[in-house]
Amino acid sequence: MILSLFKTVIKRGGRVPKLIGYGNGVSIERIRFQIDREALSVEYAIIPDDDTHSLEGSQHGLDELHQIRENRRLTRSVECVLPSLEGWDVQVTLKASSEDVEQLPWSAQAIKTNSNPSSIGPPDQLLLRITHAALLDDHSVLKVKLAIEASGGTRGLRLNGLPKKILDTEQRDPTSHTIPRQILQDIASAADLSIRTASSVGTVASSISGSPSLPGLSNPERTAAAQKSILSRVKRNYIYFSSLLQEPEAKWRRTVDARGVAITQLDSIDPTLVVYRAEATFVGVGLWDLYGAVTSPGARVHWDKQHEDAVLLEDVNELTELWHFKTKPAWPVNGRDAVVLKTVYKSPTTIHVFAFSADDPHLFPSIPPAESTTIRTQVDLQGWSIEALSPTTTSLTLLEQSDPKGWTNKTSIPTQMINTLAGIGEFAIKCGGPPIVTRLTGAKANNMHYDHEKGSFKVEYELSSSRRSAAPECQDDSSQPTIECEIRCDIDTWAPSLDIVVDPPPQTMSCLRRHRLSSEGGGLWLTLTHDCVFVDDERHLVIVRRAPGKEKGLVMVNGSKIHVDVEEIPEQELKLLRKKERVRPPRVPLDQPPVMGAYALEALAWAQEFHTSSNFLSSSPADGWTLVSDKGMMVHRKLIPEASSIIPVHKGQKVVEGVSGEELAAIIMEDDCRKVWDDRFDSIRTLESYGNSCRTLFFTAKGGFPFRDRGFYLASVTARTQVLPALASLRRSTGDVADQTGGAKNAIFVVAASFSADSTTPLFPPEKHNPYALPLGRVYVDAWILETLDPYTKENYAIPSTRCTRLVAMDYAGSIPAAVNSMINASLPRAILSLESYFKSISSLPAIRLPASSLVLAEKKGEDRLASVSWKMRKRDENRVLIGEAFVAGSKVYRAEGVCYDGWGNGDDDEWTAFGSFEDAEVCC
Repeated sequence: MILSLFKTVIKRGGRVPKLIGYGNGVSIERIRFQIDREALSVEYAIIPDDDTHSLEGSQHGLDELHQIRENRRLTRSVECVLPSLEGWDVQVTLKASSEDVEQLPWSAQAIKTNSNPSSIGPPDQLLLRITHAALLDDHSVLKVKLAIEASGGTRGLRLNGLPKKILDTEQRDPTSHTIPRQILQDIASAADLSIRTASSVGTVASSISGSPSLPGLSNPERTAAAQKSILSRVKRNYIYFSSLLQEPEAKWRRTVDARGVAITQLDSIDPTLVVYRAEATFVGVGLWDLYGAVTSPGARVHWDKQHEDAVLLEDVNELTELWHFKTKPAWPVNGRDAVVLKTVYKSPTTIHVFAFSADDPHLFPSIPPAESTTIRTQVDLQGWSIEALSPTTTSLTLLEQSDPKGWTNKTSIPTQMINTLAGIGEFAIKCGGPPIVTRLTGAKANNMHYDHEKGSFKVEYELSSSRRSAAPECQDDSSQPTIECEIRCDIDTWAPSLDIVVDPPPQTMSCLRRHRLSSEGGGLWLTLTHDCVFVDDERHLVIVRRAPGKEKGLVMVNGSKIHVDVEEIPEQELKLLRKKERVRPPRVPLDQPPVMGAYALEALAWAQEFHTSSNFLSSSPADGWTLVSDKGMMVHRKLIPEASSIIPVHKGQKVVEGVSGEELAAIIMEDDCRKVWDDRFDSIRTLESYGNSCRTLFFTAKGGFPFRDRGFYLASVTARTQVLPALASLRRSTGDVADQTGGAKNAIFVVAASFSADSTTPLFPPEKHNPYALPLGRVYVDAWILETLDPYTKENYAIPSTRCTRLVAMDYAGSIPAAVNSMINASLPRAILSLESYFKSISSLPAIRLPASSLVLAEKKGEDRLASVSWKMRKRDENRVLIGEAFVAGSKVYRAEGVCYDGWGNGDDDEWTAFGSFEDAEVCC
């Protein structure tokens, strides 16, 4: 065997290429060498930048540091060695998830090298390096196939059929010669120098301090690639955390119940995957009280007897912090520590706190080395989910996947989790929630300290130019942004009164006390703002202490009593909140910001509420309505603060006989028909269509001489309600059309409302849809309510007939006087008359039945009556979406566009278009 190996090396050794290295961002999928062709094929994928290739372990030797440096040097690159005695053909084939990714640039470099670095002879091999550009986003995929085959021609290299120049030497990157931090520490030890590190800083049990940097070596700002790497790690771990939270109950195997805590283990086919879940419910504790008890290291000393120390190594960004935790040794178990990256996501009803180990010194230079007497724990995931089941009940869930290392195995984790959750609940019930910083903008935290025995909380922060400013007006001066710090205090249990010291004093501050049952979060919320004119580079210190004396609700700042705004909740509502049923919030990811300003849905909610109220049919002055016009139809107006506190809502209502609500809705939504019956209409340009008649558009309305036309950015939605058969039969038995004003009603809503022009995406520059720079107005609400009347009534209406109601509140803004604006608003409901005349002159428009052309509104459940307005969308048809409809009145051509998924056509996602006239119709896929 050895002899055969020797002969093979002599015969073929000069004709075998080798893959010798690859770096971060490269995933090798397959390596194959074909003996008959003497060809090496390497298949690999370029993955999103993620600098996670540092080796695990408590310490890195020189070999490990060299490997880490090589991985960074060869980021998104592969290196192969080719013997220089042969000629080589190299083929590089790319296949990507999209055309843009496939066209990303890549480069190849060939360099003469020597197989023996210490030899001074001529180079005997070629070093081929293929380097790729970074991917466009985290969802892109780039597959690469590299084929290297010996050619029978002269020596040299051909890349994709073209000769490739071979360089004599390689230009080295000078940054690769930077001395690593660990080597600096070794040098300091050998030379008897004093180089301060985080591990040499003495701390007490509840102290939290920032780690000092090396003297003479300032920690530079992270590069964009490093920031992206950190964010990608956080995102990946949060996806894992949220997916575990949403796992069905059948996948969790119950192991033990003790002290009100239920421990379950994930039932996985992988025996190495050990994930524990601990759940407990606490009555009489609020969401923010539990959050403060969980995240405050000073409080952890009391509910975790093994806790020894917690050090804030770095305030990475507004949501993420780097922590170093230590636990006490207990014979025969050694002490342990963990360096974790902790991130917090908040919503009104849920708070997610999750952490995972950070061990990359390049991304986090402040990570201290593990001590010889301490074992570093590997934390794959430690996630907390704090959920408000009701104003008086809170659920706490802990997910743990970690390896304590050493002699301690994972079977001890459930006992620790039971003690942890039970201790947190007891602490929060007895002591309340400690003060916590809930928001810090324009600055980064350097030091935090909570002393439970003394009843004091201290936070120290300094200006950070990389953080976003809290005040928009100060963003032009990037060197002096505004700092805003928000602190939440439990003024019900933790302390009846507060004594606060702020140094330097803030320019503005506000103090709001919310009731403990408030949906916004009970407690006292203190906001401190340091103005951009007076802020400098000095540190800012805030100390919150329990005030002496027995007076309740007193807040002192720098020795002066400040005014406290108190949120008032009516006693009747408080009784309902105390009796509110426990409902677990939907477990959805919180890393995406909530949709702020759903203007069309808010207007739809108001129109739906108005439709079921007594104001819908009432026009009595006793209800606040004022008659505006009675020519042809009655138009009334009323100032309704829920819709607009400035512009009155104008209401016009008429029963249109011989037409159903669906037929009128089709004409109202059709832009080409609107040119005929709406004398204020000029043009509409659709910006985006979301299907089911939901879209954003730019609407141009005529201003009338001598005023310019007005432009409106509108969000439009069409929805209909459904009446249960039992309710419909009950209404028929009464025989009164007025009965349709109460309870559930079958109606169609066509609602539009303005949104900010700043919300438009860069795909829609104003010069395209507003080329004349028209002044912009605002539509507070423009709602059509079309209710097809029940034919089984004593009213003698034609069948079918529709009660058509239009509610309008528009502000033409600009130079138009208020009287003219009011006159325009009064004329808009009269469009019902024009709409009726137009319908009688044409036939009913074509309509698509499937897929649905509008949304369907479900009846609101009784237990949700007191809840704030929120929307849930449930798709009943996952395969088809109607994108848009259009009818050209002149040529009588109808056109509809949609998208079909999975099962329609040959592709995965197929677009279809249907168009036709009254004589024929055609569908194209």
